[in-house]
Amino acid sequence: MWVARGPPRILKRDPHALVFLCSQGHWKAEMTPTSLTLRCLQYKEDPFPPQRVPRQGAPPLAAAFLPSATASRLAVLTATTLEMYNYSVDATDGVRLLALESITIGVLGSEEGRCLAVNEDNLFLGTSKGRVMIFRWAFMGSGGHVISPLEHLNLSSFSDDVQSLSISCNTSFLLTTRVVVAVSLSNGLCALMCFAPDTFHLEDIFMIPHVDKCTVCELDSDASLLAVGTHESTVLLFRLQWTTKIELHSKRFQSVSVDKTASSLSLQLWGYQAEDLGPVAALAFTQDNRTVAIGYAHRGVSVFSTDGCKLMTTLPQQVGSSYKDEVARHGVQRLQWSHASGTLVVTPSSAPPPSGAAPPKPLFQELSLQLLKDADGLCLSLAGEPNQLGAWVRTEQPFAKRPSDGTPGPAELSNKLHGGELLLSINGRSVWQSSFESIVSQIKELPVGAPVTLSFLVISFSLVFPLATEALMDPAFREIHQLKWDEEDHTIWEYGLRMQALHGDCNVDTPSLMDVDARAKFDAWAALQNCSHLLALHRYAKLYLSLFPEWHPQHALQMLQPPPPPSSSSLNNATTTLVLVDFARSVLPLGRSDLHLLESQAVHLVATRSVNDPCGVLSSVSISVPSNYAHANQPMQLLAVNPSDTRLAVAGTRGFALYNKRTAKWHLFGSELEEQSFQVVAMEWWKDELVVALTREGTQLYLDVFPRNHLDLDARLAHISMPADCHAITLDDHAVYCLCDTKLMVYRITSAGTLDNNSFTFALTFFRAESLPLCNAFLGRARCFSVIPRLQRQATDQDQGNSWFGGWSLWGEATPPEWTMPRFLVLDQVNCAYMWDPETKIQTLIASEITYISHWQAPTEWPVMCSHMVGLYGRQGYQVWWPLMDNIVFGSPVDKSSVVQFLQAHDPFRVKSVASGLSKGLAWEEYLGLLAEYGVHLQHGVTFSASAMLQDPLLRFNPEVQILGIHPWFGVLVGGFQDNYLGIYDLACRAQPFLHTTICYLLLQGQIDIAKTIMHSMRQRCALTTLTQELVLVAILDKCFQSKWDVGILEHALSLLKDAHGEMETYCEIVANVARKVEPNRLPHLFPLAGDPAQLLQLCRQRNEIRTAANFLLCLDESVANEPTLERPRTNSFAQFQSRSALAFELLVDCCEKDQLHLALQVVRVARAWEPEHYRSSSQQYDRYIDEQVGKYAFQMLVQHRFDKVVWLLTQVEAQLPTLYGEELGVHEKNTAMIQTRLMALLTDAQMRTLHMAVVAAKYEQWATLIKNLLDQPARRIQ
Repeated sequence: MWVARGPPRILKRDPHALVFLCSQGHWKAEMTPTSLTLRCLQYKEDPFPPQRVPRQGAPPLAAAFLPSATASRLAVLTATTLEMYNYSVDATDGVRLLALESITIGVLGSEEGRCLAVNEDNLFLGTSKGRVMIFRWAFMGSGGHVISPLEHLNLSSFSDDVQSLSISCNTSFLLTTRVVVAVSLSNGLCALMCFAPDTFHLEDIFMIPHVDKCTVCELDSDASLLAVGTHESTVLLFRLQWTTKIELHSKRFQSVSVDKTASSLSLQLWGYQAEDLGPVAALAFTQDNRTVAIGYAHRGVSVFSTDGCKLMTTLPQQVGSSYKDEVARHGVQRLQWSHASGTLVVTPSSAPPPSGAAPPKPLFQELSLQLLKDADGLCLSLAGEPNQLGAWVRTEQPFAKRPSDGTPGPAELSNKLHGGELLLSINGRSVWQSSFESIVSQIKELPVGAPVTLSFLVISFSLVFPLATEALMDPAFREIHQLKWDEEDHTIWEYGLRMQALHGDCNVDTPSLMDVDARAKFDAWAALQNCSHLLALHRYAKLYLSLFPEWHPQHALQMLQPPPPPSSSSLNNATTTLVLVDFARSVLPLGRSDLHLLESQAVHLVATRSVNDPCGVLSSVSISVPSNYAHANQPMQLLAVNPSDTRLAVAGTRGFALYNKRTAKWHLFGSELEEQSFQVVAMEWWKDELVVALTREGTQLYLDVFPRNHLDLDARLAHISMPADCHAITLDDHAVYCLCDTKLMVYRITSAGTLDNNSFTFALTFFRAESLPLCNAFLGRARCFSVIPRLQRQATDQDQGNSWFGGWSLWGEATPPEWTMPRFLVLDQVNCAYMWDPETKIQTLIASEITYISHWQAPTEWPVMCSHMVGLYGRQGYQVWWPLMDNIVFGSPVDKSSVVQFLQAHDPFRVKSVASGLSKGLAWEEYLGLLAEYGVHLQHGVTFSASAMLQDPLLRFNPEVQILGIHPWFGVLVGGFQDNYLGIYDLACRAQPFLHTTICYLLLQGQIDIAKTIMHSMRQRCALTTLTQELVLVAILDKCFQSKWDVGILEHALSLLKDAHGEMETYCEIVANVARKVEPNRLPHLFPLAGDPAQLLQLCRQRNEIRTAANFLLCLDESVANEPTLERPRTNSFAQFQSRSALAFELLVDCCEKDQLHLALQVVRVARAWEPEHYRSSSQQYDRYIDEQVGKYAFQMLVQHRFDKVVWLLTQVEAQLPTLYGEELGVHEKNTAMIQTRLMALLTDAQMRTLHMAVVAAKYEQWATLIKNLLDQPARRIQ
């Protein structure tokens, strides 16, 4: 996870300078044609002045620091030379910079240098003739090698004008021992070359397939990924696969292959096209190769993870908009990661890219037309709405024929009008703000035989439409201009017109009545049936202009114009800046520091512990590392969190520091010399007491153990020399495990006492060195290395004779070992997750394309087999693995292989002795006895899947959200994504339940009792439990609809949701919410299994759960299977219709009485939609039931003197008071004064007039007279 934080930092630079930072951010080099300036950035106070040396005067093209810890060198490339510099810093002499040598590599106008790449031993140059030059750092003056990729591939006929655009090489040799070089060429091709590291013999070369528009290429440090930028603003990500082979003469060599299907990284999903961004101009991988930064030639920077998730972008969320301080507004020249991939260094382009395109076309123009009105008139056909402003020339039939002879009239003969023009003025008199009737009247009153000058606004509808669409979709645009967007159904009609213009007639399925907005928008689109594309464009522009009734139409259209290009002063500023974007990032190994991100000098805590507020997982806080440690050891590189999530260990370039979350205090080494004496390679907490770390002192590696309360070299509890290839550690309560390239080293732990009472003792004893398999599947270094526990046998020695296998365990077996090593989960460098069992020597591929792994330890109340959960996230979505359920059979029959596999996973020593004595089959009771010895208690179920892993049916890959881990207290999955507010970047988080997958898996296996236990514990401990239970129902309902799972699983799920004490509120809420969210075609599977919606509705009404009852009302009709015809009767009989309408009316009354007015409107809308066409007739029997009842209810409110409710029913629900005949209809001489007082107190003048019109229409004469008298009074309000 990478997330930009804070505003970008802007540094000044010389307009002609090339600025470059080293990978750790300690050195900054600024090269101009005449000098090279080197500055040390390691110390905040900057005690050493920068050092400057003169140069020969050639403009620098590229530069690179030597990626080596033993040598400090800097290379600078110009068109004709390659320069080498040496630098150092010490307390006495400060910064020293010396020019070592300079060699000539080309001739101006003939062959020149273009691009540069380096690794620890070599320099690679791309030339203007498409060739590659190779030099060694140590022997640069002795010459090098020159290779032409096109000639080697017999493509020399295409190499006349081909240049090298970019070049890249691997800097690590963990996956391959060969030197790998990728070069992009100006003819759009990309070549990959492999060399022997000693002789530079070219062993392999080929062009990357399916690439013909390449602009830039970049290899990751391990040569496992190749990123290729194209002209279409897209980056293609190729996986390189290395295979080791042995020839007949026992000579080993590696062959490389490229995946034919490349993953694509693009901003097209967010609306940006190639013409918006331009070709890809720069690429840069982070140090751990999990993220790539992309710079575009015309505008902007984006950062993607290698799995395709967009982590950040400098571009606005709304396409076409921009803001003042946008980063790289005119494109990017170079990108580079610095500060251990915590800072992205962007060199913006100095000016907008040259473009030969014509200036943008105008959106409108004014047309003045002089016509002669004759006896037949102007013969111009105008369109407009009554009482609405403006008149338009009709789109489809703009002219009328002469009534006298049928020939064209004056308007048509002018040949200047084509339909869709807006009339602005008549004879110089503005009419665009006049009503349509007034405009028509003015034209008719024009004298016959007199010339008429008409002014029109001609709009380019094809250009206005996309701009208007974008503007109206932008909440900021609507807020700035105070558009009345939610009034008069503007949102609904905008959607209908937009969809008609883009897709033509409506051809999508009818949405559910439960989705109010979707159904209204569907109806709006369907109402535009047979509306032409041109007419839809015209209507959309009219809708846009109607939102600005007080603005001149030209002014309103000008608001859609893109912002003008920046002034020359801002361009000059762009030429002298360097932009630094700081990131917070998750660090390797995965799962070691979940929910924590590391910055250069701070730690960002994504989820703080908040017992009282589960929503606290969405909060975050940044904790700064103490300056006396951070300034000397920045950037921070490693992070470890203790098991109780109360302490942190943070390591920079040297030493480490501890942080106590409870006291908010840091703990540092007392001696700075001791702190600087070692570098941390890997570290982890043992319980909450110790920090176990792999440290490097010089070239030697050690395993050190530090107590948390005393950071001192003399206080170390262990200091053990380790092999140089040891790179990862993990531990449990019993041992420390150190992973090397070829073996696993195990050290047993012996401890006693506690640190708090000063009685703590600790010792490490070498136990075992387990070699990795000869056919080891792990590739490269481990990105995740964690312990996977086994089920522990609980039978004592006295009980062994009574166990199912007690007698067998004594047959010929050696003495059982006192301790069995656990299994391990390893994620290698190509994102493949393996489970390795060192006792059985088995490596099992768990999943591939995994980019994040998180662990969660369940509460102690959970059954032991479900207590440990592993979440694996990648392109395929989210998978949950329960390793303690590995190889457990949940139903008969149980064969011998099942028992053997179970024992291999959890008791590998025992399986050696019992395997030969097992029969082919095993009784279910005997198998339960075996499982009981390991604390597993099952009920007889079904074995749905042999794997203890389930793909989350709902949590799929999200291209905007990265997984940050599982909250240890609340049991929810936390994801993070970039928040961008006008150039200020920050982290935004969201919580997602994931425990529903465990419930689903147990139900699939028929383990109802275990699922009940977990559900009960989850309600007491975890957060978002109601939503989790909803997801259980949604997932199972969807699978049952697809016929993948049995309906019986749905029945078990519904029984789980019901409270054991008969409490139905939560159950009704869950069922109603699920019914509202799922597709309508799922509801026949949900009802009546979940209960009768009508009965559940009445139950919710009795318990005053109005919203839940409304959801059930919406389910009444949708629970019937949908038929394809749109004219299907919505109910099966008039009796059924009347019954449902009665329920709707009762719920409507409840909503009104509890002031849930918005909900009442939805209830009325649904009830009216139930009424089929054949029920609407002149017969009294088929009058609209709901309208009749609403009218009676309005009359009831009237006689109760609740006049505000009456007016609301009349205006919003469109109720009509019933025509009744009575003596006084609630108006008496005694209460007249009181009625007048309430009318004046509750209603405005407009509302009183509305009520008066209603009582007049209903013939309530006394009410009409009373209200009329009030309206006629000069002062009608009580002061």
